[in-house]
Amino acid sequence: MKKTTYILTLLAFLLVGFTSCDVTRKPKGTPEQAPFKSMLDVQMNRDAIYALLRNTESPNMLNRPDYMSDLFQVSDADNGSYLPFYSWQKSAVLDNENLTNYYFYNYYSLMEANYFIMRVEEYMANKEIKKSSEDEALLKQYIGEAKVIRALAHWRVVQRFALPWHQGDVADRTKGIIVVDKYDPLVTAKEPKRSRQDVYKLIYEDLDYAIANIPDDANKDVKPAIYITKDYAYAVKARAALTREDWKVAKECSQWVIDRYPLQPKDQISRLWVTEDSPEILVRLNATRSVGGVSAAIYGGDYKDDLLENGKTIRRLLHTPVMILAGWIEGLYEKDDARNGAFIDTKDFYYASPFYGYEDQPNVHIGFTSVAKYKGNPSLNKDKDRPEYKFGIHLFNAGEAYLINSEASLKAGDFAGALNSFKMLREARGASYDAENYPGPNFLELELKNERIRELIGEGFRMDDLVRYGEGMKRNPQKQKDATMAQWTHDKGIDLEIKPNNEMLIWEFPTRDTNQNPDLAAHRNW
Repeated sequence: MKKTTYILTLLAFLLVGFTSCDVTRKPKGTPEQAPFKSMLDVQMNRDAIYALLRNTESPNMLNRPDYMSDLFQVSDADNGSYLPFYSWQKSAVLDNENLTNYYFYNYYSLMEANYFIMRVEEYMANKEIKKSSEDEALLKQYIGEAKVIRALAHWRVVQRFALPWHQGDVADRTKGIIVVDKYDPLVTAKEPKRSRQDVYKLIYEDLDYAIANIPDDANKDVKPAIYITKDYAYAVKARAALTREDWKVAKECSQWVIDRYPLQPKDQISRLWVTEDSPEILVRLNATRSVGGVSAAIYGGDYKDDLLENGKTIRRLLHTPVMILAGWIEGLYEKDDARNGAFIDTKDFYYASPFYGYEDQPNVHIGFTSVAKYKGNPSLNKDKDRPEYKFGIHLFNAGEAYLINSEASLKAGDFAGALNSFKMLREARGASYDAENYPGPNFLELELKNERIRELIGEGFRMDDLVRYGEGMKRNPQKQKDATMAQWTHDKGIDLEIKPNNEMLIWEFPTRDTNQNPDLAAHRNW
């Protein structure tokens, strides 16, 4: 209890007063903590950076870019805040909370990871504090975990706020991002951009340190792991190598994961997101009935308690999310694909009366398709009769490794290897596979793009994938809106066409940062 209280208190101090996105300045209100004096200090601060990671990697954060994509439709539950964002109104996108929060939390993770690394290195160098050889190894492991967090945050930002690897000169720093690779509260917000080449170099260095210093069996006493493992460091490097178009490294790192996390039979798919005990999960951050569980806005809006005739109450989800899945998504899944029902599903769109002239009815139900991944883990409910729709944060599931391996193999000219990884994923999910449908690389490449949607739906990959594919998007009104949802969704934006050269496919840096950093102001994305 004391440990939990410490973490929550620390995070409260860290967050208070941070209204700026100024990423190279110490947040107002951040406490100046003393150097670590014991391994207990180290471990408590380690848990604090994981608590922050839970916010940064939650579906509610990762899906923010995809609210601009073709995956979603804005419902009537919108109060006006999402529709302009969905409609690509430049003035509404710039400094929209979806953009600024995404930027802020990733840079805040960088800052806190750097602070932790600095303090641990300082503690290691302090000869007055006795440390065993086991302590020394553990401290290097903890630094490795923090460097994975740093690599992950830089990777998120360079994808969303910089040109893709294949476009332009990767050594051109004006097309990159701000790098935060050290903790210095006295640094002003004047740091120049660094090139994509430099950013990926640092990402690789951080991940290589982690791979070298996190033992194979570290953090695996609990399954799935609740702390970062060596396997997860390989998984993040596979992601980074894919977007850097480093096909050989992407293949090798994804294969590391594949060899250790085999896909489960399709009748075990509920173990991924319902019971959350699947061997496919590399890391699921600690979640209990009291702390750590999250709910997803794209699954449902809120819930209410209804009084039954026997005097008991039952909790009912009010399925009124602002964003619902577009009508065409359901058509991507075959009937026997286990993900059809486990990853997406048709649920009741529920409004309590009085709404829309239905005052004479107790409620209104209209079918719509939702991201069923996030319907929650019942074991996290404090009361079995009162669902809370909570789940733990998954940092990486094995299915993604098969997608990376297949795409990297295809790009590297290994068509047979690409087909094999693709086949393994399809068959494990209960989907059909016939090699004759993929007579050449172009056919497989097209279907791999659809397979990424099927497997990673609701995990925030769509917009970044469009950017690295060099593609725009075209929303089709007939395919975008389910007929049953006609009266419950907005028409604005459902016929939007975005060309591949649209500058808004990548995001502009928040105004607060461009105002305070002359280099950002001089080299804007828009």
